Amino acid sequence: MISEKHVHIILNGVDEEIFKPDKSRSSIILGLSGRLVKDKGHPLMFEALQQIFEENSTFKDSVIVLIAGNGPWGDRYKELGSNLMVLGPLERAKLAGFYNVIDVFVHPTLRAQDLDQTPLEAILSGKPVMATKLASFTGSIIVSEQMGYTFSPTVRKLKKVLYAVWEEGKEIMQQKGRFARERGMKLFTATKMAAAYERLFLCISTNGEKQEKKHDDNCIYQPHQELD
Repeated sequence: MISEKHVHIILNGVDEEIFKPDKSRSSIILGLSGRLVKDKGHPLMFEALQQIFEENSTFKDSVIVLIAGNGPWGDRYKELGSNLMVLGPLERAKLAGFYNVIDVFVHPTLRAQDLDQTPLEAILSGKPVMATKLASFTGSIIVSEQMGYTFSPTVRKLKKVLYAVWEEGKEIMQQKGRFARERGMKLFTATKMAAAYERLFLCISTNGEKQEKKHDDNCIYQPHQELD
């Protein structure tokens, strides 16, 4: 029968200095996929992780490594402990799920090559890519620090970047991932590729013949950002 104006409600509280987000304890998930063989850089990655785990127990306890694929280095990775999980080869649908679980995609290949499929799959899934500093990556995929990381193919340089990723944390990687996907959607979709091939075939089919006005643009290079 007490008047409401005389009633004061005090909410339960907890110690905000104890119960708060701890970025240092938030697990970082690294992802690798493809053939687990030497020329894909797996000996480099194995050695870098082994050294870091031995010198920094906090890193070891707060990092999970998921590896999709098969090859001789799959069994070696298992020697590094329970926080490394070799998933074997994955079907496309499960591979899409794999990319969505990880925080950053690591591609330590030692061989210069054309545009590799796996980094493109990662960036379209909204994940930043960490890759060897090769022209095929720095010129097309990881064109700035806003969307990923590059390293020279040595254990020391790879360790340095792994530590940098760990220290930056999930929030920075999510920002890089959003930027990477935005650029990837402008350049690296199957729809864009199909449209480019269509224009090429239309150009070839009319080559040497009098072209109608509507086909004139097919033989003219169009920047990717105009392909929408």
